[in-house]
Order: sequence, then C-alpha cells, then structure tokens
Amino acid sequence: MILGVSRDEVGRRALTEIGVVERDKSGLVRVVPAWTEPGGFTSRRDQLQRMIRERR
Repeated sequence: MILGVSRDEVGRRALTEIGVVERDKSGLVRVVPAWTEPGGFTSRRDQLQRMIRERR
C-alpha cells in the first residue's frame, strides 16, 4: 500500500491517493490507484480492503 500526500496552498498536508502494488505479467512492479481524492474508490477497492484485513 502506498499513500500519496500533497500540500495545499498554505502548506497543510492531505491524503490524495492510496495505491496498491501489483506485479504485471512481465514481472515488473507497479502502483495502481485504489482510491483517489477527487474520484473515490477504483476497481482495486476489494484488493485494498483485503490487504487491510490481513494486516489486523
């Protein structure tokens, strides 16, 4: 899980994206969004929830 954070115009930090790490067919690793601040959850929502459950 990768957390994307950005700063606003006055310097406050805010969570803008949550990504999950996946390995593609060639073996390369990439980060794909599971949640974004403007768009909400993506098709990777179930994968993110599964990761959170397994960490408890």
